[in-house]
Formats: sequence, structure tokens, C-alpha cells
Amino acid sequence: MRTRLASLLVLPAVLGLVACGGDDGDGSVDARRVDATVIDATVTDAEEVDAPDIDAAVDAMTDAAVDAPIDATPTPSGWIALARAAADGSGLSLTIEDATVTYLKPVGGTPANDPAGFTIQAEQQGPALMIAVDPATLTPAPAVGDVVSFTITAKATVAGQPRATAITGFTVASSGADVGALAQDVSAAADLVSALGTYDSELIDVTGAIAADFTAAGSGFVQAQITTAGIGTASSSLTLRVPTTIRDGYDLVMGCNFTLDNTPVHRFNAVAQLSAFVTADYTLTDCPAPVVLAAAATTATTVNVTFSRNVDPASLMADGSQFTFDNGLTASAATVSGRTVTVTTGVQVNGTMHVVTVANSITDMQGTALGTPSTASFTAFMSPTHLVINEIDYDQPGDDLTEFIEIFNPTPSAISLANVAVVLVNGGNNAEYARFDLSSAGAELPAGGYLLVHSTNLTNIPGGTLVVTFTPPSVGTIQNGAPDGIALINTSTNTLIDALSYEGSITAANITGFSGPVSLVEGTAATVADTGTAASIGRVPNGLDTDNSASDWAVIATPTPGAAN
Repeated sequence: MRTRLASLLVLPAVLGLVACGGDDGDGSVDARRVDATVIDATVTDAEEVDAPDIDAAVDAMTDAAVDAPIDATPTPSGWIALARAAADGSGLSLTIEDATVTYLKPVGGTPANDPAGFTIQAEQQGPALMIAVDPATLTPAPAVGDVVSFTITAKATVAGQPRATAITGFTVASSGADVGALAQDVSAAADLVSALGTYDSELIDVTGAIAADFTAAGSGFVQAQITTAGIGTASSSLTLRVPTTIRDGYDLVMGCNFTLDNTPVHRFNAVAQLSAFVTADYTLTDCPAPVVLAAAATTATTVNVTFSRNVDPASLMADGSQFTFDNGLTASAATVSGRTVTVTTGVQVNGTMHVVTVANSITDMQGTALGTPSTASFTAFMSPTHLVINEIDYDQPGDDLTEFIEIFNPTPSAISLANVAVVLVNGGNNAEYARFDLSSAGAELPAGGYLLVHSTNLTNIPGGTLVVTFTPPSVGTIQNGAPDGIALINTSTNTLIDALSYEGSITAANITGFSGPVSLVEGTAATVADTGTAASIGRVPNGLDTDNSASDWAVIATPTPGAAN
């Protein structure tokens, strides 16, 4: 348990020398032992007072004892302690002299709560202070190891942390101080949370383990509960907080051990947040071995294998030989992106079940070999044998000026457009409200080709795309859901080729020429919606049609009219 003085400036108990004199036994004060110029005492035994003989000696002793601790200049730690204890506000004049810059903190996701700044400290046991002033705005710009002086003119307490928010007179007396000598190893400290106020902003080294999954901790940051040798039970009061980019790029997960070096203690109210802002702040060790989580066919010749941790590209063989399949399927290539390896396979047979087995020569970014499970099962890609409604953008910001419906031919052969039409259905009354004959775009849609039914304002259309414009051209031709639907139909046989019900379920659409109401829901209705942003909804992966809209359709952040989703 750490103990500290409440103040680094303590007035000695010399006042007792001034307040107490001798007693002759008659209740009177012996003025020979008291400087009458300090205490105005009534003396009854006046004959015993010899002030001229003792005044000088008593005065010298008393003045020296009292004046020395009051008049002496505080230490650098004393100035920091005074600044931490000062009331918040502006218009202040708080001196900081000869403090060492221990850390330069970059700006976080929310500058008001997570500003750029630097920490100062003078002794290993602290105290320390966060200076919430961007180092880039100071001249000279502070560097770690600089010994600096300045005056604090404004101070605030944010989430329990005292901060200087404005300073003047910044000077650098020297550079290159060893800040490592100021860092405390708190791995065994049991009071990191209970004595958080005494650790705040101080430089530390610590070794610990990530004991829970990461959760959001401010814009651009995540945090996870941790344990250390001193605090062996995980709780929300002790966390490791890092930028999301560090968590993702270095694949920090529950079970990893870490070491922080020369980083300041951060706090969010009662939560002790041990932080790393850049990769140089920490070392990662002993993470769990990667395992295979899932596999899924994304096209008729590709399978995505998902791992629990990022795969080291250097451990992946480009020929795909580390991936073997049953039922005659073979691999010919492999590429990696993060935790996903895309394996190129031979042509998959619709609906066939496969198991993929991955070799343990695959490793994570720390070189840890693949553990178990190392297999996953999946169903071969269901290649549609017909045209599909592939993407729709029915709602844009403001007026709906760039609406489109995309039809895709996912088959290996051209498909005739004779007797093919797109029908729009109003979910409010289940009635057809618009119809577009696709044969006006051309005789057939080539294999892998796209056809757009679109507003005349849509201009970013790839060359070679077949097109049908809304007739008559108008704003807001496609209704905005709740619910509405689209049917791709054969007008000769009055049958559905493909359908989509969006923002709800249409199960009894009345389409002209059909013998009775038809459902526009395939499997489970799609739950995604085009909500008026610069996005669309579409089949992901491109052309996927498992006859289950809920799994086939997803939001597409950037619409891709006439191109793959």
C-alpha cells in the first residue's frame, strides 16, 4: 500500500516554542523564556526578566526554525503537488519549475475528453500532472526527457483527472533526461484502483493479462478488463485502453499477456485505465493460438476461411496447399486479409457439403501455430440458374434523384430478355404500381452482365451495362418501403423469376396477369433497409441467392450500379 504526505510543504511544530513558556509555580509566565516582542504576556515576576540578555538568542532560534520551511522554494514535486491541489478555474498563476516531461500524448477520438498533451513528473513516486496543451503549439515543442518550467493559467478536472488546460512562459532548461528512472513497476501493486488518485498521470511499467473482450471506450478507442500480479481478479475498474487501430492491427484479444513501458496512468472517474497510444508503448506475448472459426463459399470457385486471429501473410502459401477439402474439391490459390483467407477452389457443385482442413503451418502475427479446431464445414456455393435482382438504391439524401434497380446474370450463359419485366409493388395495398419491360435494353443479358433500371440522373454507369430508364422520368419512382417490393417476372408464363420485399413482408402481391396473389418474400424477409443515406442494399456476396433474403441481402456503404457488390 502506497502512503504519501498530504502536502509536501509542512510547517514544523516550532510554534510550540512560541506558545509555551515556563511556569514558576505561581501561575505566572516566566518572561525570561519568552520573547516579549512575539507574545504580549503579562509578567508578574518582573524581577526575574532579563530580556536584553536572552532576546537575541531566542529570536534567532525561533525565526530560523519558522522562517526556513516557509520561505524556502518548493521542490519540483512540491510545485506539481500545489498545482494538483489548486482549485479549478482560469486566471490562475501556478508555478511549475524544473519538472520532467515524461510522455507526449496524441489527441484521442474526442478532443474535449482526450486532448493532446504531455505529462510531467519529478520523482519516481510522483506526483505527476497532465498538461492538456498540444505540444505542437508550444515553442520550443516539448520532448520526452525535457526539463521544463512554466506557469499554469487555467486548470480543470475531467473525469476525475486534474489537468492544466492553459500555460504561459514555457521554457526548456535541459533535454535528454532518463524518464525510465521515473517509471514505477506497478505489476505487484494492489492499490492501483483504490489509490488511483495517487497514481494518476504517473509513469509506470506493468505486466498483465487481457481478461475480457474489448469494448468501446470513447471514439476510436477500446478497453478490456485486465489482471496483474497485484490485482488477480478482473473487474471493470482496471482496464487496458488502446486505440482501435492498435487492437485490430496487432490483434489484441482476451488471453494475451502484455507489458506496458513508460506510459502514464490514465483514469476515467473511478476506472484506472492503463493506456497504450502507440505500438512502442507495449509488448504483446503469449496470446492464444489461432483456430478456425468458420468457412463459407462466396462464389462457385472461392471459399472464405475465418480464423480467430490475424493470419501472418508470411505463413500463408500462395498455392493454397495448406487447405484441403473432401468430396473431390481442390484448392489452387490463397490470399489473406486480416483474419480471413480466401481460397480459390475448383468449381463447386451446388448444395454439396464440404469440410476444409487447415495445416498448422498457418500462424498468427506473433508466430503462434494454428491450434484446434483446424477444420470447418460449409455448403458449396448455390449458383443461381436465373437472373437475380442484385442491388437497389431507392432512397437518397434529399430528393431521390439517383434511384436504380440492378439485375444481374450470375450464370455462365447469356439469358434472353424477351418476356422479362421488373414490377414494383406497393406494400400498402399489395398492388402493382409500375412495370418496366427489360427487352427494350437488348435481346439478352450476357453471362456475368448487369442491367440497370434507373433514374435519368444516374450517371456513373460502367460501359457495357444495359439500361432501362424510368418512364416517365420522375423523382421518387421507387417507393421507400415499410414495406414495398420488387418482382422480376416472366410475362409469358406470369411467373416469378426473383423477388424482394424490403422494410417488411409482402406475402400477397397482386401482379397484373397472375392468377392469384404471390409472396415476394424468399425464406425470411430481409431486415436491411436503404435509409436515405448514400448507401444501397444488395446481395452480398455479389449474386448470392440462397432463397433466404435475410442472409442474402446487406447494406452496401457505397452503391455499385452496374458492378459487383
